[in-house]
Amino acid sequence: VHGAARRSARRKHQEPLPSAR
Repeated sequence: VHGAARRSARRKHQEPLPSAR
């Protein structure tokens, strides 16, 4: 889960966390 959060932060400028979708 930690790794997923880190990747989400990188594309945060593009789209929110994948869970949001």
